Amino acid sequence: AMMPPRALKEEEEEEEEEMESMVTREGGKCDGVENEEEAVFGRDGGDTALSVATAPNPSPPPEIVRRSWDEAEEQEKRDAKEEVEDDADIDATEGRDDSNADDTDGSIEVQPNEKRSVLALVSEGVIDRVQSSNQRRALFLLDARGVPYEKVDGMDPAQREVREGLFELAGFGAANGKAVCYPQFFFVGEHGTISYVGDFDRLLSLNDSSDIPKEILDDHPDLETWERVFVNLVEPAVIASP
Repeated sequence: AMMPPRALKEEEEEEEEEMESMVTREGGKCDGVENEEEAVFGRDGGDTALSVATAPNPSPPPEIVRRSWDEAEEQEKRDAKEEVEDDADIDATEGRDDSNADDTDGSIEVQPNEKRSVLALVSEGVIDRVQSSNQRRALFLLDARGVPYEKVDGMDPAQREVREGLFELAGFGAANGKAVCYPQFFFVGEHGTISYVGDFDRLLSLNDSSDIPKEILDDHPDLETWERVFVNLVEPAVIASP
C-alpha cells in the first residue's frame, strides 16, 4: 500500500534527525563547527589550530629578538674597530725607517754605511790588575791603528747614567747576572744610533784576523776582520756623545 505523503515526509525527517544525532556522537560536529575539517584545522582552512597546539619551540617575544640583534650589531662594530686598530699598528711598525735620524732614540744599532765614532768605556780607578792591563793594551791598540775614540770614565759620578746604559747595552749588570768589567767599546752612529763592539778580547781577535790571507777572506765575505768592522770612522767631535 502506498504511504500517505505526510507520513512519508515525517519518516524522512525522523531519519535526518537520527543521522544528525549519529554524526554528533561520532565527533563530526561540535559547538558550531560545521565539519570535521574545521574541527581539526580551523575555519580559515589553515593549520593555525594544529600548529599552536603542537609547536615545540614557540618564537621568542619581538623585544627579545630586537635586543639580541642590537647586541650582535654592537659586537660586530667592536670587532671591526679592533681589527682596524691592529692593522694600523702593523702598518706603523712595518713603515718605520730605522735609519732615519728623527726616529732613532739611541737604542738602534749602527747601520753598515753609517758614519761612526768609537766610544771607550774605561775606568781611571780600576784596581783589578787584569782589567787595568787590558785597558792599557786596548787603548794602545786603537792609537797604533790610528782609530779616533772618546773615553767615558766609569768612575766619574757625572758619567754614572751613561755608564749604566752602556753596561746594559753590553749585557752586563745584575739584571743579566754578569759582573761588569773594563774596558768596553762601542760605535756611536751619526743618526744617534749605538752598537756594542766588544771588550779587549774582541779587539785583539779582530787585530789578529788581519793576518788572514786575502784569498781566504775573499772566499769568506762574512768573516770579521779589523778592516771590515772599523769602517766609516770619524772623529768623536763630529758625532755627539750618547
